[in-house]
Amino acid sequence: MLTHSVSVAAPSRRRPVQCAPSHVGAHVSIPSRQVASARGTIRRPTAVLVFAGSNGNGNGNGHSNGNGNGNGADVDEADTCACRLDGVNCPVVRVTTPIIFALGADSGCGKTTFMRRLSAIVSGCAPKLLPGGHPNTNTLVAGPMTVICLDDYHKYDRKGRALHNVTALASECQDFDLMYQQVKDLKEGRAVHKPVYDHATGTLDPPERVEPPEVLGLEGLHPLVDPRVRDLVDLAVYVDVATEIKVAWKIGRDVAERGHSVAEVVSSITKRLLDFRKAVEPQRELADLVIQILPSELAKEQAAAREAALRDAAAHGAAAAAQAAGESAEAVAAVAAAAAAAVPAVPVTPPGCPPRLRVRLIQVLREKPGGARVWKPVHVLEESSEVQWKPYNGIRIRYGSEDWYGNPARVLEVDGQLGQLSDLLPIERHLRATGCCYEGEVARTLLDTGALPGSDDGSGLVAALVALKVRQIHEQRRLKLAREEREVAARKAAEERKAERAAARAAAAAAGPGAAANNIVMWEDALASAAELWDSWEDKVTWRR
Repeated sequence: MLTHSVSVAAPSRRRPVQCAPSHVGAHVSIPSRQVASARGTIRRPTAVLVFAGSNGNGNGNGHSNGNGNGNGADVDEADTCACRLDGVNCPVVRVTTPIIFALGADSGCGKTTFMRRLSAIVSGCAPKLLPGGHPNTNTLVAGPMTVICLDDYHKYDRKGRALHNVTALASECQDFDLMYQQVKDLKEGRAVHKPVYDHATGTLDPPERVEPPEVLGLEGLHPLVDPRVRDLVDLAVYVDVATEIKVAWKIGRDVAERGHSVAEVVSSITKRLLDFRKAVEPQRELADLVIQILPSELAKEQAAAREAALRDAAAHGAAAAAQAAGESAEAVAAVAAAAAAAVPAVPVTPPGCPPRLRVRLIQVLREKPGGARVWKPVHVLEESSEVQWKPYNGIRIRYGSEDWYGNPARVLEVDGQLGQLSDLLPIERHLRATGCCYEGEVARTLLDTGALPGSDDGSGLVAALVALKVRQIHEQRRLKLAREEREVAARKAAEERKAERAAARAAAAAAGPGAAANNIVMWEDALASAAELWDSWEDKVTWRR
């Protein structure tokens, strides 16, 4: 494989945000195409491109779309955000068949946090508990989106599970028949009376009424276990969290929010492990998107580098002191080695700080029935690229192709801690197919949802990208319905005009061979034909925009 490498001097960090940042060490492989950089055009079977200013074909003013426009938006019609078209004769219509988004994960993996962020971005408003619902409801409502917690479909309450010796993660503890029937009813536009599970008391409470929304979110332990429910889902996501991170998250949540002790939480995790591996974990093979949350590799490398630097400094200092004292070479070497060994290990995570994360968005290229791909992968520059890029110290971006249980997948990885908002904008400029309506919207959404955990690392960034894509799917569905309604109305109006002209011709023929009446009918026919042509042309121009 041929590669061509371009080296770039790091520009100053004092430059304005609109300019290119310090893209030091960025390597991008783009097969079989012409690549443009700030230093000219490269044509190779495979080119390695180091970011240096422009990322389009020469204009270099930010988020180029690859054709020289550089205006911060992709031009692919499939990627066009529908909200751009709302002001161009695009009526706001209600999606009558809900888009169903399913999120599965183990207990304590941040499902509710993820759904709060997603519903806020999709709707543009803060989610709230179901109005008029149960006082301890788990159902969230935000604009056109409703999120149902699938824990509400537990067969047994906490005492019942103890009596039957099963955990909440066991598939036999879930009422899949009721879950399927109610999800199906909501998809078909019918309201349901959904049961309520109270996490604080562990009891099954009286049901609450849920109306069919435009976007339905399902979050829980088993959203993809039942194939009947899986067939109703438009987009399925599984969150796969490393064990050490999951334990820390679950202890933090259950102790603070649910009144459990640390010993109870650890015992619960141990007891549930077998059921998790049997009923919950296999769902990651069935999901369209898998979000892996792992310990940071970059933090380990940085800690090792700091420790090595401290050991070198201690060894050099001790050796210099020993040489000044006139010690022999052997004694100097022994003193230096002892000084280096005495340096304590540098912790990967500083005391009192949350662990640094490495978050991977695995986008499985799986076609839905009918051959359509609901999800176009979020990628860097090109979908077929291979990228390893450190925009600045403390974060590393990787993108490439992998195999996921026999299916091709595109993987976007964010390792480390996000810096200031101005540091996130250059990263966003090089992302494609994000579902954004304007440049900087990813950063804007993270700022708006900054109170939620993960807003300063890859978990929040990946969640924001997924939410923007779900919003795009909803808007494109709404736009399609608006177009269909417009076409139906146009056909109906044309039929009415045709009937009116036929009636006018019949009236003119009944009035006799008078020239005036016939001339009037002729001119009305000509004007009506011209109006139809104009309407047809205007429709094509409007929707093309």
